[in-house]
Amino acid sequence: MSFEVVVTGDKEVAGYLRSVPNRIRGRLRDELTRIAIDLQSRVVDEKLNGGVLNRKTGKLSRSIQEVVIEDRKAIAGFVWSNMGAPSYASFWEFGFSGNQTVRNHLRLQTKCFGRPMDPPREVTVNTFTRQVDSPARSFLRSSLAEMKDSILNRMDSSVGSAL
Repeated sequence: MSFEVVVTGDKEVAGYLRSVPNRIRGRLRDELTRIAIDLQSRVVDEKLNGGVLNRKTGKLSRSIQEVVIEDRKAIAGFVWSNMGAPSYASFWEFGFSGNQTVRNHLRLQTKCFGRPMDPPREVTVNTFTRQVDSPARSFLRSSLAEMKDSILNRMDSSVGSAL
C-alpha cells in the first residue's frame, strides 16, 4: 500500500511567511511615526499651553521635535526639546535645586518706593547668586506615561493587522 501526497501552494505559503517580518516592520514604523506625532502634539497643545506650563513666548513649544529612526535591528521614536543641554526645557522637566548665578544686566526701573517714575530709567543689576528650589513640572515624561496604554494597544494592533 502506498500513498501519494501532492502539496499545492507551498511556494505561496513560503513566500507569505517570508514577507511577514517586512510587513510587520513597515506597519510598526508607520504606527510609531503617528504615535510620535501624537505625543508631540499632546506635549505642545495640552502641557505647554496651560496644562503644566503656561505659554509665554512659545520658544519651548516650538523646540519640541519628533523623529523615528530605523536601522536593521530596531525602530525607535523620539520626542524631545532641541534647546540644547542643559536647557530651559530640562529645568522644567526635571526641576532644579541649587545655586544659580545671575549675570549682570540692565533693568528698566518704573517705580521707586511704590510710586511711578516719570521718566523710567535703566539701572545696572550686578552679578549675584541666588538659591533656587524649583520642583519638576514634567511635560514630556508625563505625556508619555499618560499615553502608555494607548501606545501599547496601537502597536499591538499594527502587528495584528500585518499578519
